[in-house]
Amino acid sequence: KPIWRMKDANVTYIAADTETKTDVNAGSQSANGMTVLNIGIHTPDVATPGPMSSCGSPSLVDYKNHKVGLSVNLKESVKVRDVKFCFRFTNVKVKVAVPKWMPAFSTPGVPGQTKHILRGISGTVHSGQVLAIIGASGSGKTTLLDQLSLMPMMPGGKMTGRVEVNGCPVSQAFFKSKCAYVNQDDRLWGALTVFENLEIASKLYEPKLSSIKRRGKIEEVLRATGLLSCQQTKVGNALIKGISGGQRRRVSIAVELMGSPAILFLDEPTSGLDSKSAAEIMQLLGLLAKDLNVLIICSIHQPSSRTFFAFDLILLLSKGRACYFGPANDSVGYFAKRGFQAPPNMNPADFLIEISNPDFTEKSQVDRLILEWETFYSEELKNSDEKKLGEAYEETEEPEMYASGLAWQVWVLVHRMALSYMRDPGAYIGRAVLYVTMSIIFGVIYVGAEREQEHVLDYLFAIAWGMATPSYMAVSAG
Repeated sequence: KPIWRMKDANVTYIAADTETKTDVNAGSQSANGMTVLNIGIHTPDVATPGPMSSCGSPSLVDYKNHKVGLSVNLKESVKVRDVKFCFRFTNVKVKVAVPKWMPAFSTPGVPGQTKHILRGISGTVHSGQVLAIIGASGSGKTTLLDQLSLMPMMPGGKMTGRVEVNGCPVSQAFFKSKCAYVNQDDRLWGALTVFENLEIASKLYEPKLSSIKRRGKIEEVLRATGLLSCQQTKVGNALIKGISGGQRRRVSIAVELMGSPAILFLDEPTSGLDSKSAAEIMQLLGLLAKDLNVLIICSIHQPSSRTFFAFDLILLLSKGRACYFGPANDSVGYFAKRGFQAPPNMNPADFLIEISNPDFTEKSQVDRLILEWETFYSEELKNSDEKKLGEAYEETEEPEMYASGLAWQVWVLVHRMALSYMRDPGAYIGRAVLYVTMSIIFGVIYVGAEREQEHVLDYLFAIAWGMATPSYMAVSAG
């Protein structure tokens, strides 16, 4: 008995009720209970459990409650990885020592003092799992995510500890070829369409892919992210009206999917989104993890109840230390056994952050939570993690740093810049007005300069201004 209403007969899959034994001659039963029907191609209007969004994507729900899967074509295009990865971080500590000579206005810290941001964070994540880093403001979520993804430190910062994949230290070459990072602020080209943003990324990630295969892969990624019907819509910026905020976030994820990452890092993927858009993003991440075997690590500020229980693992931080690391479904029970009972109908994420927030909770309570977790982790979870590391994981080889050559990168980027300039009036109209205005001003200033020896300095300064003004404009544009 299908759970979903079908909008068209030309679809590749439906989700079937796992409790009902349905005999489908044209399909096959997968391991997760989803019946896959190979009866045609996808259309933008795939299985729709509810009202359609403005982009034509189905209303998504918690992937743990419904057996919904990504299409077989997408799995082939994005390369479902048979290699399993074990991402482990051990005793990660971060401190920032601000030099005494540094001016106070140039640093968020205090000159001459050392600030400890992270104090020994450990955890293990496997392929196919989603880890969410949660905690109150200032607990160290973004700092931990940045260090796990090899982001540069601020001046005076120092990180100690181990970050490993399959027992080997994570290198820059491994990160560039196997990992992807989605920033909190969407870094897209507003004058380009959704399709063109993905096409540019595909050309850089896979330069040898044929045009037909590249277009097919882009369409499969667009379909999986619910962006197929708005693929020819511009992303938009301050001057150009484009897609919505939730769609922009999905485009950012889709861009990184073009590189077929094995490990995906996301900084606040649901920040600034409404509950429906946030649910769609988390639904998508869950499907990527389960169906494409992607290891996902994200920091998230205040997830809803549905979003919270969609995570496989959560890491609760407070004052730069861990208060809990483990399955999201077990977190409330863990704190209930220690005397912290969650009120009925309260968002579990809000409850965990409330009891561990050092700004609004007694210091002794927060210290107790941290101490009890460190004792519990050292006695039980460390032993289980050691056993997991004994499983057969394939050794990671040192990959190439870049997927495409320098000449090809320059050509693709110049083409992207040319398209952006031709379509975005804000890229050149404002500069043209400023250039004309400055030319008139300098012309009026030096209108009386004659070709005589006494006016040499006037000509010299006019030439200097003529050279300096474009330079200043280039700096401000950068």
